[in-house]
Amino acid sequence: MLGGSGVRGVLKVEQGSSWGKLHLDAGRIRLAEVKGTEEDLKLGRFVVEGGFMRDEQLEAFIVGKDPEQRPLGSRLVEGGFLSPAELAQILVDQARALISHLLAWKQGTFTFTPTVELDPMATAAAAQGRAELTIADALLDGLRLLDEQALMGPHIPDVDDVYLRIDEQVAKLSREALPRDELAVLELVNGRNSVSEIARKTRTGTFAVARVLYRHAKANLVRKRVMPVTV
Repeated sequence: MLGGSGVRGVLKVEQGSSWGKLHLDAGRIRLAEVKGTEEDLKLGRFVVEGGFMRDEQLEAFIVGKDPEQRPLGSRLVEGGFLSPAELAQILVDQARALISHLLAWKQGTFTFTPTVELDPMATAAAAQGRAELTIADALLDGLRLLDEQALMGPHIPDVDDVYLRIDEQVAKLSREALPRDELAVLELVNGRNSVSEIARKTRTGTFAVARVLYRHAKANLVRKRVMPVTV
């Protein structure tokens, strides 16, 4: 409805103490914000995921104090780590992930606040033009992920699940047999790291990790750790 009307404003979706904000403008999502979710949806994840900075570089940069308290994206552009066009693309990637996350919420409330002007960072992203995300595209992406989740059914790994690597099966594979993202997840499967911990360490989402572990379990490369029952 908001996409079709072409309004400008902020859509806020809340569930308990968690919330996500989408800055809308003429049927496009210009900026996304999030707070209080278990999923890592902060801007830094997408900076690392996009290959613009290494995790340790970003962490060192974030630790440095900013007296002006500028948003991270603005600081990275002004520091020469990102171009304005790269930041615009990262904001799009972040918005896609946030919308997919919000669509999975089963309850909550939403409010829409019309605004005259866009947030300054949203305005800067809109000026790039090349990196845009329509509401329809974002919804389709999110619904595809929900379909994938439904197909995995009860076998989809939970965020707290811990997996063990089946080394004798893994040893039969060549390193070229697995894409880079799947190999990164497999290397962190050690019987201690949960799905959420692997997601944090790989700077990806928990759903992306769960999807990889689901495939690996089907291929008999990993199995879920089952805690012994005490009698």
